[in-house]
Amino acid sequence: QSVKDLNEIFKKSGKKLYLVGGSVRDFLTGDKPKDFDLATDALPDEVIKILQSYNYDFNLQGKSFGVVVVYTDDEPMGMDIATFRVEIPKLY
Repeated sequence: QSVKDLNEIFKKSGKKLYLVGGSVRDFLTGDKPKDFDLATDALPDEVIKILQSYNYDFNLQGKSFGVVVVYTDDEPMGMDIATFRVEIPKLY
C-alpha cells in the first residue's frame, strides 16, 4: 500500500515515481516481493521536501548517491527512492 500512496503523493507534487528492481521481477514471476525500490525524476532535496510534507520518516545516508530511504508502517525496513541517473561506461 505504501508504494501506491507514495506514487499518488509524488504525482500530486508533479513528479514521477516508478517501481524498479527485483520487485518488478517478483511480480512478473508471481513471487511475493521481498522489498521495494523506487525511482523518480525528483532530485534528493525534492524527495526530502515531499516526504517531510507528509510526515514520512526517512534516512539521508545515500543522499550523495541520489538515494533517500523512506520508512513506512508496511515497509519498516525502508524503501530506496533513487533519482534517475545515467551511468556512462568508461572507455579504455
